[in-house]
Amino acid sequence: MRYVKPSSCLALVALLVSLGCSGSDAPTSPSPGPSPSPAPGPGPGPASVVVSVLGERGNQSFSPNPVTASRGQTISWRNNDSVTHRIRFNDGSLETENILPGQTSTPRAMPSDGANYHCEVHPGMIGSVNTPGEPPPDCTDPDYC
Repeated sequence: MRYVKPSSCLALVALLVSLGCSGSDAPTSPSPGPSPSPAPGPGPGPASVVVSVLGERGNQSFSPNPVTASRGQTISWRNNDSVTHRIRFNDGSLETENILPGQTSTPRAMPSDGANYHCEVHPGMIGSVNTPGEPPPDCTDPDYC
């Protein structure tokens, strides 16, 4: 039996690595260069809107108020108060779950262009969502205006 020095094994491994043992006998082709950049896609959609719940202060209960958001844009409420709140659009088209102190509601897509809303737990807390470039929607519900 013949003894092979460890340094000979290392030299053989280095030679195989430098030759690029790919396991294929196919000739290699030159690299085509950098990949072409993908075509630009549509930009990101409008940013999500977050409204702060400040407490029972009438039309000063939310910030910003009014807030601006478009149909389909997401909106959520962050409860910065010390009690639970639940937001509901006056027309019933959107309602959050209970929002505990320090929590933020699940983002919801705006179902319409503009809306008035209130806190279900504290009906005196009122707010509105404006469509960009439009005045606040008319409030026709005397309980929440």
